[in-house]
Amino acid sequence: MSSVTISLDGTEKNHNWIRNSNCFAEVMNSIALLNEHDELIYDIVTCVNQRNVNELDDIEELLVYRGVKRWRLFTVSPMGRAKDNPDLKLTGNQFISLLEFIKRQEKRTPLQ
Repeated sequence: MSSVTISLDGTEKNHNWIRNSNCFAEVMNSIALLNEHDELIYDIVTCVNQRNVNELDDIEELLVYRGVKRWRLFTVSPMGRAKDNPDLKLTGNQFISLLEFIKRQEKRTPLQ
């Protein structure tokens, strides 16, 4: 194994909500463990939704503090749980806000 992807879908409350589990602390521990192994390449992925779109700055700050170098953002497709859960789908204005965040983020942090 030479690469790992970890899902972090918000600050603690929203990550646990989307994952339907109290696993936020485990994600933080996993990031710390991965940082101990330079030979492993890892990234963090965040499923942006209505509940976490306004906390992207907080998530970014947490990731930078934890030493994360690679972060990917994505939105959900309307299938599975997302099909019937409006909290998982961005509005048009929220999608624009996400794109503006990405544009700002690329200029100000070491995250890729």
